[in-house]
Amino acid sequence: MSNPVIGVVGLGLMGRAIAERSAAAGLQVRGYDSSVDAREAIAKWAASVGSEELLIAGRLNELADCDFIIEAVSESLETKLAVMRAIGNLNESATIMTNSSTYMASELAPVVRNPSRLIVGHFFNPAQVAPLVEVIPGPATDPDTVARAVDYLTQIGKIPIVLSAETPGFVANRLQAALLRECFALIDQGVCTPQQLDEVVRLSLAPRWAALGPLAVADLGGLDVFAALTARLYPLLDARTTVSPLLDSLAETKHYGAKTGSGIYCWNSDLERGAIEAASAALRAASPRAPLISATPPRPENEDIE
Repeated sequence: MSNPVIGVVGLGLMGRAIAERSAAAGLQVRGYDSSVDAREAIAKWAASVGSEELLIAGRLNELADCDFIIEAVSESLETKLAVMRAIGNLNESATIMTNSSTYMASELAPVVRNPSRLIVGHFFNPAQVAPLVEVIPGPATDPDTVARAVDYLTQIGKIPIVLSAETPGFVANRLQAALLRECFALIDQGVCTPQQLDEVVRLSLAPRWAALGPLAVADLGGLDVFAALTARLYPLLDARTTVSPLLDSLAETKHYGAKTGSGIYCWNSDLERGAIEAASAALRAASPRAPLISATPPRPENEDIE
């Protein structure tokens, strides 16, 4: 499938970015959203850049001729199931990708006709520039579906990472959730302020992780050091399974962050624009380096080798 016709269902923040990126790569794109405002917003973008590749559909069934359909609706299982059922009935042979942050293909497969063509593609925000996409096959996903997903993502300039098994939250969001749990625990305990915590991450951990990744950093620092460090700290780290009181309070009172003007920080349009530009610049600067030479870890000297 060298030049598939791409359908995008859901033209909010992520869906619009995926549609724009696909059209900018020269692929024919059909976008649909039940919201007239969302359709009009991306239509204005297409007109402003003179894109002839992106067409906006007024009805979902106008995507029936698409070879590859991406679902990018809100992160609600009920909503996704309804939309995936409809997409599955549009075209029995189209590859279907769900852009989900947490829901696995196995959770959506029961409503999709021929679930062997279903796969998760977890894009990152801002999807126009964030290079990596997690690709997660389900138990029923056909290897050809994986190959088509990788081919499409490569065509639009993304770096697909195919996971070997599905797990809720995949890799990135599991790591993010683990870090955020400890972040909020430190703030809730009065150890530091939110501003101090962000500075600690931004000016120490984040640059090294961006350059190498946490495991390579551990290797460079010495695994003996990290073994001793984690042995001491693991029993002391936050292990609660409920949401942080601070985070829960902010969410309950509708202080959602930049989108409402306040959250952990206070926001205005200029601050939000600056933050997005800074994050976009960092993502553009992130480029895959030559991978570290990998080797099978040596056996301990006292382990019997048959």
